[in-house]
Amino acid sequence: ILSESFGSNNDMLLLLKDSAVNSIEIRKLHDNISIRTFEKALSIIHQAGMKFTIHGYLPQEIGPGDTIDKIFPWIGENILNQETTITVHAHASPDNTITEPELALATAEALTQLRSALVQGEIPAKLALELNRKHGYNEPNTSFTGVSEILGLTDKKTGICWDLGHSYWNTLNAGLSSTCPAE
Repeated sequence: ILSESFGSNNDMLLLLKDSAVNSIEIRKLHDNISIRTFEKALSIIHQAGMKFTIHGYLPQEIGPGDTIDKIFPWIGENILNQETTITVHAHASPDNTITEPELALATAEALTQLRSALVQGEIPAKLALELNRKHGYNEPNTSFTGVSEILGLTDKKTGICWDLGHSYWNTLNAGLSSTCPAE
């Protein structure tokens, strides 16, 4: 459908760029995405003269000393000299066996380890925690306060991705506040 409407990937990206879109989010990255696939996506985006951000994930197990290529095997050499932002969600407990305070602490620790791995790998990526849509189970990053509390437990070098669509959904459907804290 997209090809019929916009032509090639490059034509579609050029049309977006001409419409004042300057960055593309790369999503659905997981451990079995090949470096070649990731680099091909970056190449197409760069050929259109655009920047990119990565909608990554926060692995459950990140330990001290883990390298970025162990955490994100798809990252490859191509990203090493490019500034970008990697956005992640907090840890969640779909079966509600882990409390939100426990998840917040585990998320903060994982963010700190991921940030350390980015620095050690000399990858100029910024890291951001996204405000997520409420799913009905324990997840500490579905409110402004929850995201702020998690980041208060980190090294203070992780940014915030205020997903306005998620915020709007949470206000309408989950009864969460639509106002951001003063801080």
